[in-house]
Amino acid sequence: MKFILLALAGLLATDSALALQPFARTAAEDAMCRASIAGRDTSDKRNWEHMHHYCDGLRFYNRAVASTRDRNEFKYNIQLSLGGFDYVLSHTSPDFNMRPEVIANKARTLALAERKAEAVTLYTGVVQQTPDYVPAYLYLADYYASSDRKKALSLVSDGLRHNPDTKSLQRRYQELGGKLPYPEPLVQAAPPETAPPPAEEPVAAAAAPSEVDSAAKTAAEPAAEKPKIGSPKNPYCRFCPD
Repeated sequence: MKFILLALAGLLATDSALALQPFARTAAEDAMCRASIAGRDTSDKRNWEHMHHYCDGLRFYNRAVASTRDRNEFKYNIQLSLGGFDYVLSHTSPDFNMRPEVIANKARTLALAERKAEAVTLYTGVVQQTPDYVPAYLYLADYYASSDRKKALSLVSDGLRHNPDTKSLQRRYQELGGKLPYPEPLVQAAPPETAPPPAEEPVAAAAAPSEVDSAAKTAAEPAAEKPKIGSPKNPYCRFCPD
């Protein structure tokens, strides 16, 4: 009997040890991390130097999803996931453009851990600061759907005003009883048109002073009469008789 108990204890210890994967990234996790930042502007070196911890947050979230049947492993992965996101948030500046996404993923991890009130607080902040982050609207709508359906519909409606062509929000809007047409999208007012300045009348080129004086002199002097010669019958002969 004692031998059997020892064998079972050893088996449980072995299973527990096998359940916890090594901390290092797997090849699949490395590919996932690279894909998550592909195409991003990483020129802000001061903040991006901490983003490898964001990768830890993402990959341990995925491990937590896969380990929900083992409570100890699940809690371990949740702790490491939150630790990765918290590290980024505590070491980057408030204006870092990746912060809303990091906060949203932390909220997702809290929701997975059944810490829903904390997740709602973070997601609410995300939609206020980054209204184009659709997953935050969807989570909040799902959270309020059973307790406050009107608020859930209001949140989705607000999401559609900022993201009018998003199919997931459109579908959730109708599921919550929203009536067509969808809410009017928010359109920024176009800047007032500025009337073009009136066209200037063409200005005639000024005449040279010598030309002006000459023209004035010509206009003032009467035309000189030609001298009369000859007779009315023969004007070209000065000494001819009439």
